[in-house]
Parts: sequence; C-alpha cells; structure tokens
Amino acid sequence: MDGTFPDHQSVLRDILASHGIPADSVFIEKVHQERVGAKAVPFYDIIPEVLKVLQIVKGKGLKVGLISNCAPEEVLSWNNCELATYFDAVIFSCDVKQAKPNRKIYEIACEKLEVTPQEAIFIGDGGANELVGAIEAGIQAFHATWFLPKYKSEQIKDFYKLETPMDVLKVL
Repeated sequence: MDGTFPDHQSVLRDILASHGIPADSVFIEKVHQERVGAKAVPFYDIIPEVLKVLQIVKGKGLKVGLISNCAPEEVLSWNNCELATYFDAVIFSCDVKQAKPNRKIYEIACEKLEVTPQEAIFIGDGGANELVGAIEAGIQAFHATWFLPKYKSEQIKDFYKLETPMDVLKVL
C-alpha cells in the first residue's frame, strides 16, 4: 500500500521466497488476475444514495477528495467507475508512498484540493485508524457506518456517526 513493492506479483514472489517456495510465474499471474477481478467488483456496485449525495455536494460547488490505502491492482478499475467523475482529487497510498493514518497523506489531499485542514472534513469507515489520523492532521472526522455491520460500527467511539449516505449532508 505504501509503494514498498512495485506490483502485486512482487509481493507474491516475496511471500513465497520468505517461505522457501519457488515462484511459479504462471501461478503468480493467475492469482494476480483473480485479485484484479475481485477488486473491480465494488466499483460497479455503487449504492444509488451515495451517487445522489455526491451530486448534491458537487451541486453546492464543494470539492470532493478521496484518500485510499490501496495497492495498484486494487484500483485498476477506478477510472471506469461512475464515482470517479465526482472527485476533484484522488490520493492512492501506493502512488504517494504514504498511507493512512500518516498525517502526510491528509496534507497531500488538502494541497491537491487547495483547502486548509480546517476547511476540510473527512468521512471514513474508521479502518486503519484513519479517523484519528484525520484529526491529528487538523481535519474534522466523521464515521461512515451505513455499510458496516453493527458490531464494527460500535467498535469505534468518539466520532459522530453517519448512518446513511444522506447524513453526509448534515455535516456540510
């Protein structure tokens, strides 16, 4: 996710080597293609309410950014995704060599959006301690819970919870 490895196949080779297993390039490519296919699925199954909220937010003239901890193969389908058209800045950890919760990735997002941390809000599911990272970068953070199982959303405390995509409009 932080660019340590140039690609997924290198990660697989490293894992195999660490266990003393010879790398079979055909097998590695098969596993890689399966991962690429699996990671493309979420880009084509967008909750309609999310698209509606993004339309409203963009209609208000607000800038929208995305920060994602990801490896390159996980976002190969991003540019073909309906969501992509709504974002003014997209920061993938593998491209900037920084990952959440490191404050630098939030600073990069603010720079690309041309806003200060105090002018920004961060909305996330709370994985990778991202909400705390946003706060430490000076950004107000909100916990998106509408797609999380209840037990997971209850594990993260001290953040205002957004229980539906439309709740985003309440915090703008």
